[in-house]
Amino acid sequence: MCFSVILHEYRGRGVLPRMKNPFSPTSCFHHRPQANVKGRGKARQIYDIFSATLPHPLKKYFFPLAPVLEFDYLICGDCGKEFMDSYLMQHFDWATCDNCRDVEDKHKLITRTEAKEEYLLKDCDLDKREPVLKFIVKKNPHNSRWGEMKLYLKLQVIKRSLEVWGSEEALQEAKELRRDNREKMKQKKFDKKAKCQVLPLAINKPVQAGTGWLERGQ
Repeated sequence: MCFSVILHEYRGRGVLPRMKNPFSPTSCFHHRPQANVKGRGKARQIYDIFSATLPHPLKKYFFPLAPVLEFDYLICGDCGKEFMDSYLMQHFDWATCDNCRDVEDKHKLITRTEAKEEYLLKDCDLDKREPVLKFIVKKNPHNSRWGEMKLYLKLQVIKRSLEVWGSEEALQEAKELRRDNREKMKQKKFDKKAKCQVLPLAINKPVQAGTGWLERGQ
């Protein structure tokens, strides 16, 4: 198209286009005698000429007003109010508004290591079991040179642990059993280390006078 069409109201009807300088030498209609029509029929004549050059009638390019969109609001699981978006919904797909977000307790974020040690979850429970738990990645606050850490929503980690272990009682029993096994392993290591230290002392201990076999043989 060699010119731009600007819509305007033509005698209050608002259906005819106005061409920017349609009769200028640069216009593709300059050589057409129909474009030199004067009077009230000029706009209509230009409209007909322009419509003939298009694959479809020009009226098909006039679109009606777009319908009013209706938004699907989310319902906060804590206060019950409607909201459109929130931090927890965006990052963890958890329906809680920003006003009800409790970063210190209820909606606390925990590291991957804590999720595995405290709730006895394996890598497959976090990465492969459906639905895969969402997380955010942040730099380690203790040392920026260390690798980035993954933070999970504690509520979702607890829910996943109940799915794995079946109940909170079973989880507690598994934690106690693991704790007892750790204590036994520590005790074994301590006893083994103590034996290794006592044996050299017994070998290198000097013989006291009057008690050794050398003195009795004299």
